[in-house]
Amino acid sequence: MNVNLLLDSQSLYARCWYASKEDPDKAVELSLGLLRSIVDPWGDRVPDEWKPTHALWCWDSGRKTDKPGRLRPGVYYDTMDRVHDTVVAELGGCNAEVPGEEADDVVATAAVQSTARGELAVVASGDKDLHQLHGSKVKIFCLCEKGIISARHICRKWGIHHPDQLSVALALVGDQCDGIPGVAGIGEVRCKALFKKLSPTATLGETVDFMLNALDDEKAAEFVGSLEVTLLKTDLVGVGQPAPLLTL
Repeated sequence: MNVNLLLDSQSLYARCWYASKEDPDKAVELSLGLLRSIVDPWGDRVPDEWKPTHALWCWDSGRKTDKPGRLRPGVYYDTMDRVHDTVVAELGGCNAEVPGEEADDVVATAAVQSTARGELAVVASGDKDLHQLHGSKVKIFCLCEKGIISARHICRKWGIHHPDQLSVALALVGDQCDGIPGVAGIGEVRCKALFKKLSPTATLGETVDFMLNALDDEKAAEFVGSLEVTLLKTDLVGVGQPAPLLTL
């Protein structure tokens, strides 16, 4: 059975760029080194049954507008293009991007497609919103934790009952760094309190309805706006299939 590594390449590259102190050669070296540590069949960061055989390196389409306080020089993107080309040449797999879409939505679509084919998928990213993809055939390799994290870990951290409710928790709490406005007056403590009142068997749709009923009209509107940001797209057109990894 294929085990597909679905990498949020944008997240990984950004981390390596800043860790390199904006040294292009070092950024490429760090990016490839981190990737090898994930796909290396002799590594200990991924259980044997989840060792990737194929890979899809997912990227944002085009050059995103810089976030306030973090201006990126042109060399940032030039170096990103180097990683884009080098990773396929040295590790195999294939690149994927969809015009007008972001890497996390490309990853989400690829994960759904992998499970539909009966294949396993390892989603690798440093962004917490992708943790909502965790399931029986999808595992999460967290770049922050440097290893695969469990559903229990995700749920305990956010006070949710199952990982796909993470989009709701993020919409309530917000995250200014990721452009999620959240709901005024709701922090992690109140968010967890709301989930405690929710049935453990509630579906995602039931979870959304519960939160809408628990909020006043103004806060409900804020919640809906944030939810549009945190829900992942899983039906993008043009996301290719993962290609075999090269022998390391």
